[in-house]
Amino acid sequence: MPYPLIGFNVDPVSPISEKTETPIKILVGNSAAISNEHEYAFEPLSHLANEKVEIIVPLNYAGTPDYIFEVIKKGLAIFGDKFKA
Repeated sequence: MPYPLIGFNVDPVSPISEKTETPIKILVGNSAAISNEHEYAFEPLSHLANEKVEIIVPLNYAGTPDYIFEVIKKGLAIFGDKFKA
């Protein structure tokens, strides 16, 4: 379910790729903190892997190097070059 925005209607039937020429940017988390549960958040987004999206994941503070590595590894495995850490 997208974050509710006033005046913005989401049509869940049409694929994203038919709606826009530019990628839709999706922000996952706000830091590398484990409490963001990045991998859990990737699962409901995984069906968008072949759509025109960019999955943007800020990982610049609050996390351990091991956790950051795992998030990047999982993000790249699911979204490929559409994943931007």
